Amino acid sequence: MQLLSAERITIAMMALAIILQFLIYTSFGRHPEGVKVGKPLSPFLAEQHFRDEIRRLFSPTRLSMTQKSFSGALGYRLDMRDEPTWKTHLGHDLLIIDMDTRTPDIFKNRSHPKAMNWETLSSTQAGGIISAAVMNHFLYDKYINAREIPDHDSSWIRPHVLHSLLPHYKIIVAMDTDTTFQHLNLPLEWLFNRWGFVQNHTSIAMPVDTMEVKNGDKDASKDSRGQVVLNAGFIVVQRGEHTMAMLDAWKSCTDGKTYQDCGHWKKNWSHEQRAFSEYIRYDFNSDNRIVSIPCDDAMGYPEITDKEWINGGLSLVLRIQ
Repeated sequence: MQLLSAERITIAMMALAIILQFLIYTSFGRHPEGVKVGKPLSPFLAEQHFRDEIRRLFSPTRLSMTQKSFSGALGYRLDMRDEPTWKTHLGHDLLIIDMDTRTPDIFKNRSHPKAMNWETLSSTQAGGIISAAVMNHFLYDKYINAREIPDHDSSWIRPHVLHSLLPHYKIIVAMDTDTTFQHLNLPLEWLFNRWGFVQNHTSIAMPVDTMEVKNGDKDASKDSRGQVVLNAGFIVVQRGEHTMAMLDAWKSCTDGKTYQDCGHWKKNWSHEQRAFSEYIRYDFNSDNRIVSIPCDDAMGYPEITDKEWINGGLSLVLRIQ
């Protein structure tokens, strides 16, 4: 995969920072003739000041979370639609996760026929658990290795994992392994402000799905009421009693007690995603607690412009293998 220009710049800047730190370390306390006259620094990667330098290096490129607009490298402009409700950084109150029932143990066995090829980063290797997208966010997210739920598709772990973790964080962002942030200098809080994800009110946000055509059916991405489903490959949840009740109803949907026909989605596509859009979003959105992220913002992928019904290809959250 060819890295995007912004990612190339980011990698180059990080490499430059490391080289500068190395030069500082190796030249500390030396006379112009090269004679050592002072105490050397300890390894720089273990020093707090290195992290501080990285923050200072990238801080000029980071957008303010309350800035009214963002201009991309290709000249496009994105505007904040409403007054921002997020004005301070979440810090440790934010958790970004990958969740999967597959395990990365295959990385350890280089003789395995599907061992990871670190040059190609192919999604067909390493048991299908790796992708170029994972390599975008593996440095800053938490990997959750969940157990399979009997008689359910593996994707049903989503509401269970979110329900389990949310009491410990204010915000959780769950990303599929094929999802990547396009602009790492855009704070998540800025995106929340753009999407109308209101602090202390909104429970959950998911993007409106792309148009899927299956066996000639152009309504494959619509629920029984004719509404386009929300895609569960990118989810933002905010802690609160209403959110916990919503997640509880979602994860127990297939038991048939509240939603008689929900069991149909145990293994039928699109599983927990369809169950949420078919039942949960109608029962838990009386006061606009559920935000539908625009499809254009969060459902892009490299081949999307090949679709005859798509105009443009800009996306803040990109799906890429």
